[in-house]
Amino acid sequence: MPTGRITVAVIGNGIIGHGISQVFAAAGHPVIMIGRDPANVAKAVDNIRASLAEFAAHRLLSDQPDAVLGRIRTSVRLADAAEADFVVEAVTEDTP
Repeated sequence: MPTGRITVAVIGNGIIGHGISQVFAAAGHPVIMIGRDPANVAKAVDNIRASLAEFAAHRLLSDQPDAVLGRIRTSVRLADAAEADFVVEAVTEDTP
């Protein structure tokens, strides 16, 4: 794996997926957060924005919330994960 900043793809944008995306972006990595539905992906970005505001209010971020958000790109195309150096699967498990 290359040293320095790696591009991370997070497949899934639910509670775990958007949280993982936030952590990698806060650490300075570019992130591609991939979901199935554009409305759900937008909601995940809103959740990240709210979470970052809380972190900033408690001085728990080393960067500005907008800078962290700027490192997160969203997509509904699984093929976009091919651009990443590291892929995390965080898709909801639907068991019968």
